[in-house]
Amino acid sequence: MSSQKLIVGLKTWQDFDHLEGQKFLELVKAGAFGGVILFADNCHSPSQVKSLTGILKEAAGDRPFWISIDEEGGLVTRLNESFDLRIPTAKDLGAFQNPKTYTGFTTQAQILQDLGINLNFSPVVDLALGSPVVEKKGRSFGANPDHIIGWAQSFLKQSLEKGVMGCLKHFPGHGALSVDTHDCVAYADDLEIQALKPFQKLHKAFPQVPIMLAHVVIQKFDDQVSCLSPKWRAVIHQALSPKACVITDDLSMGALQNVPDPKKRLKLALQGPADFLIFSQNPKASLSHKFKMLTYEEMIEICDLTDTRPV
Repeated sequence: MSSQKLIVGLKTWQDFDHLEGQKFLELVKAGAFGGVILFADNCHSPSQVKSLTGILKEAAGDRPFWISIDEEGGLVTRLNESFDLRIPTAKDLGAFQNPKTYTGFTTQAQILQDLGINLNFSPVVDLALGSPVVEKKGRSFGANPDHIIGWAQSFLKQSLEKGVMGCLKHFPGHGALSVDTHDCVAYADDLEIQALKPFQKLHKAFPQVPIMLAHVVIQKFDDQVSCLSPKWRAVIHQALSPKACVITDDLSMGALQNVPDPKKRLKLALQGPADFLIFSQNPKASLSHKFKMLTYEEMIEICDLTDTRPV
């Protein structure tokens, strides 16, 4: 089923004890969707999240199913104080800690694993080069590629040992962008060799770890946003490898507001370079752009009609 490419949001649900939730579980049981992404609205307490993820796993059965979250540490966290998980910002870790001795990622991954979460959209391996959404929010380990690689290796090793997959983001590099892609699309003339280095080195060392594709337009290749452009398949294959597993950044973000129709947006993304598409439809994913939300059934219909790539 081609809709297995989709990693979808759960609105503000904290359980499935309602008609819409029961319908969603039936779709999952029938093989729809590749996973879900949890936000703060879905995470009230450890026991509640364990119940939520347990029901999802039961519905998915034996097939692979991502239960994902953005848990970078610092400002980017979806878990409140009741989860007893506080990781410093990447900036502070990069400045004051040693990646060879720091064990906080093991604690983080154990908590996520206990909650039933198997995919964490972290670490950020962008260089700290002034980006308002990366450097200014403390999401980068630093400006030196080798320094970032060391920290990302530590993160991935500790996470994978606990059964939690990581995700390298935001390919091909967000660190020097002057805009926030939650609000608008970012443009660059060409790929930056230094920005690519962490992705290339880490992909070689951890080929099983997916890569998150940033919402950027690289004008040397195309005038379309990366996740909507089939031309980016060749870019990814050349820069990384043909076997790289690619996940889009959230299709709900303001960077894609030039395609306001969500049906068309999803169709173009299905024809694009990614293996999985995050489509949370979370209003907080965009700072300024709003569009009509699709039902889960509409998503499945679009996937079945337009998919051109195997999962």
